[in-house]
Amino acid sequence: GPTTVTLNSLPLDEVPLYARAGAIVPLGPVVQSTAQLPEGPLEVQVYGGADGQFVLTEDDGESLGYKRGELRHTTFEWNDTTATLTWNVTGNFSDSHIFVEFEATLFRPNGDRQKTLLTKLGRTGALHFGFYGFFGQRNAVVMG
Repeated sequence: GPTTVTLNSLPLDEVPLYARAGAIVPLGPVVQSTAQLPEGPLEVQVYGGADGQFVLTEDDGESLGYKRGELRHTTFEWNDTTATLTWNVTGNFSDSHIFVEFEATLFRPNGDRQKTLLTKLGRTGALHFGFYGFFGQRNAVVMG
């Protein structure tokens, strides 16, 4: 809805990010082409304040195999009440182009953030974010 946000103390070399509460945003490393993926872990940003879901679809990035169902889908789900990020991987695609590990960062509505350690991306799993260990940086605004 119509909301006004005033950021008075934002450094000039930073750009604020506005995200809907419950948003899950996967970010891959910067590469010149999909042939270079994954080139590092997937970064999953979660914006708290509501439940959310995101489906990441991966293929080889080169062929028409996706038309034959050669895909991998990773469904990330955020449960805001339990502060838990779960994932479930489906599909038969597997080669050197898939992400096998990730780091997750939770941005809370008050601006605090909490980052996990590198995590293996197995077929299923869950990460629970506790209520301690915040970095206290406020460069994200979660919109309700």
